Amino acid sequence: MRSLLLLALVACSKSSSDKPAQEAPGPAPGEVIDEGTIVTTTDGKVTAKETFRITKTADRLYITASSATTPEAKVANQQEGRLETDHAYRPIAMTYTYKADRNGFSYKLGGSPLVLDRTRADGERPEHVEAKGPVDVFVEGPGLIAMQALCRVEQPATLATLSDFESGYKGKVVVKTVGKAATLTRLTVAFLDTFEIEVYCDGAKLIASGLRGNKLWNVRAGSEAVFEAARDAP
Repeated sequence: MRSLLLLALVACSKSSSDKPAQEAPGPAPGEVIDEGTIVTTTDGKVTAKETFRITKTADRLYITASSATTPEAKVANQQEGRLETDHAYRPIAMTYTYKADRNGFSYKLGGSPLVLDRTRADGERPEHVEAKGPVDVFVEGPGLIAMQALCRVEQPATLATLSDFESGYKGKVVVKTVGKAATLTRLTVAFLDTFEIEVYCDGAKLIASGLRGNKLWNVRAGSEAVFEAARDAP
């Protein structure tokens, strides 16, 4: 799957679009347990905003997200979808759509064994990826909030995931380190061959994620100060 962090990484200069964020899909079942906005900045400039909501039923979590770039983004795009998991964030089903000026694609996740289908808007090069065993986590959609699944990780671990050829994880999410940073927990996660994603959590709640070397940060609105203190902590 085209990584949401890679999509954000190109959002760093003027765009030809100033479309507002799409409205998220209709209400999911269950009680709302978390909702908010994640703001993406690149070198200090706001380049995208994501709205999300997580609801809970007796045996499921429903993670709904919708996002769009700002006029500062290099590549204008809009994304929306919903991920269904169990209470441990193990994926069950997902629908996700990415729309851009020149291309677009959609994903469907589901079945047993779990299958990821990727369809381009032009119909070219469809993908059908079947899990070879249990899948622990899915963090590449429907939004950056999917990283909240990693807030449950308490020590370095390798988690099975499901990936297509554009994924930065290649079938596994490797949490390299877990430790305290000011008042938050900071995890480092291997990404592609040379990057490390930093993930910041307050208990089970995602506060931020990003790529330090690229000055790319995705921060929960209202948590900027606590994130900055953790980011700058040794």
